[in-house]
Amino acid sequence: MKIFRTLAIAALSFTLFTTTSCKKEETTPGTPPDMGLGTLLFDGTSYKIGGALGEDYGQGSWHDGYNIDLTLYSDGIVEQGDSLTGNGLALYFETLTPTEMMFEPGTYSYSVAGPPSPVFTFTDFSLIYVGDVNNGGTSGTTYDLDPSSKFTVTKNGDVYTIVFSVSATSGETLSGTFTGMIPII
Repeated sequence: MKIFRTLAIAALSFTLFTTTSCKKEETTPGTPPDMGLGTLLFDGTSYKIGGALGEDYGQGSWHDGYNIDLTLYSDGIVEQGDSLTGNGLALYFETLTPTEMMFEPGTYSYSVAGPPSPVFTFTDFSLIYVGDVNNGGTSGTTYDLDPSSKFTVTKNGDVYTIVFSVSATSGETLSGTFTGMIPII
């Protein structure tokens, strides 16, 4: 059991602190921005969503479909080169979706990771992180997600809307909505 928690923290650390170098997409007038709008309400404290990121790890033997990690982070955290820096909140989902390089519309529910975890779920590696993020170093609190947690994805063109309501196993709640484009690397 301890190995799964270590792996979950390592996965979040990787998601928060490293990204693949890629050329920033330029937007033209009338094109939706790369990052969207939304809020995170965590245990009575409201955070504005500063960004979202998807990381596609492809197919694997432990799950059906594609493993695309989804991270939503507050506006207190900013992207700087290949890492994230700042103070705020991040919500990390180890998501399993039936389609490569996109979050398929539908409702995603909690699933204990194990061969094989089904699509339209997120695994028990998913978590909430609150605290400082400074170019690879962290200090803060990590919260495991309760099995009752869910989120819903809708998509219109390249724009996603994600509505989520999750709870930590320790009782804290996190809810909110994100609308915008999500770069998937």
